Amino acid sequence: MLEKLYRRRQADCGPALMSPDARSFLSAIDRELSYAFQPIVHLETGLTHGHEALVRGHERLGLKSIHDIFRLIDQHDIVAEAELVLMQKSVRTFMRIEGHEATRLFFNLNPYRLSTVASLVPEMGQILEAHKMDISRVSFELSEFADLPPEEETAEAINGFREGGLRIALDDFGQGYSRLKLLHEHAVDYVKFDRFFTNDVTRDPKRRLFLTSMIDMLKALGITMVAEGIETEDDLRTCRDLGFDMAQGYFIQRPTTETDALSRHYEVVVGARHRDRRRRTNNDRMLRDMVDVVPEIEITADMDSVFDRFRKSRAHSIFPVVDELSRPMGIIRDADLKRYVFSPFGKDLIANKTYGKRLVDLVREIPVADVKTPIDKVLQIYSADPSQNGVLIVDDAKYLGFLSATDLLKALNDQNVAVARDQNPLTKLPGNTSVFETVSDALDDVGSDWAMAYLDLDQFKPFNDTYGFRNGDRVILMFADILRQVMTGTDAFIGHIGGDDFFVSRKNQDFEGFVETIGEIRTRFAEDVVSFYDEEARRSGYIMAEGRDGVRRAFGMLTARAGVVGLEAGRTPGATNIDQVTSEFARLKDESKRLRGLATKQFPKDPASLFSEGPKPENIKN
Repeated sequence: MLEKLYRRRQADCGPALMSPDARSFLSAIDRELSYAFQPIVHLETGLTHGHEALVRGHERLGLKSIHDIFRLIDQHDIVAEAELVLMQKSVRTFMRIEGHEATRLFFNLNPYRLSTVASLVPEMGQILEAHKMDISRVSFELSEFADLPPEEETAEAINGFREGGLRIALDDFGQGYSRLKLLHEHAVDYVKFDRFFTNDVTRDPKRRLFLTSMIDMLKALGITMVAEGIETEDDLRTCRDLGFDMAQGYFIQRPTTETDALSRHYEVVVGARHRDRRRRTNNDRMLRDMVDVVPEIEITADMDSVFDRFRKSRAHSIFPVVDELSRPMGIIRDADLKRYVFSPFGKDLIANKTYGKRLVDLVREIPVADVKTPIDKVLQIYSADPSQNGVLIVDDAKYLGFLSATDLLKALNDQNVAVARDQNPLTKLPGNTSVFETVSDALDDVGSDWAMAYLDLDQFKPFNDTYGFRNGDRVILMFADILRQVMTGTDAFIGHIGGDDFFVSRKNQDFEGFVETIGEIRTRFAEDVVSFYDEEARRSGYIMAEGRDGVRRAFGMLTARAGVVGLEAGRTPGATNIDQVTSEFARLKDESKRLRGLATKQFPKDPASLFSEGPKPENIKN
């Protein structure tokens, strides 16, 4: 490889040959540097999407960091030669990873000379072709740590990469210039959020708010989002809840030079998903009922048997391709075989064991989603590349069936109909079914803090009788709007049980902070509801109305009462059930009548003793 590069430099530069120092440094790069790999994993399935190649060995060159390598490469004017050497090294090692055929190679580019690197795409293609690897399986990473070249040069380089069939990932997003224009105008495929935003994101509401806004924008642009630096299960689950597509970090797999340590599937991601019970069982059943169980083909199958499968199963135009553990690697389409079938000797050539194609050479990528993934999320996964035939559905990373675009839209419509049936017709908030599911999910999610509140309007009947049901509806709508304004964020849930009864919850908020939030809701309602009363009532502070006992008497202004329940993280699974929580809500609701509208109780990690001892006075808060 080196001798070929030296000869090319001599042919290109004539007398301006590579200096002895540059030649020595390039030889040292080839001799001393190696590559470690770190997987990038689908959050919904635990399947490996790709491996990032990370340079190792700078200390053997007497350098302090990886960045020093690229700086010296630039100074010695050997960007082209070094990039080809590094590409060959990374590809050669990548090919040793078991199951690499179903994954992508993420390769970090030299950030200092993008235009030079872009000119190398044909030669990089030759390196990949020599290793029987399609260039479409390579993604180039542009880091924000280094200031990219001027806009025109960057745009030209990206266009060159795209024309060559490569994909683009913007790495370390958020550390340097945000490059929003780059995202919009140059069709970046991946955005990898820097660890600054993902480390301890579970306990940082400001970061979650920022990420929610950015993720919504990137979804609209059809960009795949990767959470870097994931070091804990809590952060992995939070990033999934926020809408990230993939994750990378020590919690999943540390970078390693031992290719045998890398896996096609990471149980640690699936295990975290099982412990996150926020996925609806109804959604699971709906997808299971709708998938088309198209028979799979194992990746080890010979081409004769592949042709035979299509010939015998004329009803199917595609077949899923799986590895030896039934994990999907992609699909094979009849359209990809027709050019061989209808050409002279085509079928014989493709099936020839010496010169022909292997099944792995014809496998096409296709979106993959877990059967427990919410249907709207599955649609989002498909929408990122609507040219695909559909989505492969897996259960615990094993192939389950195929969902076509038509079936997916039907499933989404059925889900929307179910949501509409549960929705309160006045406020359009989720109803009893969703409230019940949310409480059940909170009880199952023993690893997280949860806070929930049951709210109702005190003195609502006298108000409704005095001012009419239209004004009563307006008050309920106003209260619902206050809840929406205060209970923001992806961790918040708002439900309307019926009449003047509401339910709110929030995951990963401290209990005292949640109680303060409920206090803010009650204060805002008390201030705003005054405008619904006539002048005499506002002046006196009460109205005369008939009570439930038929006796006419004075009733004060409308207020919001609340019973607040907290569930502390680290609870024993199954120690608290939904009957206990609903009974506690009923008790707190009665308790709040005696107090000034707010009663609270927090369940400790082991709530069994709390129920055996009965309610304690200190758990009731005025």
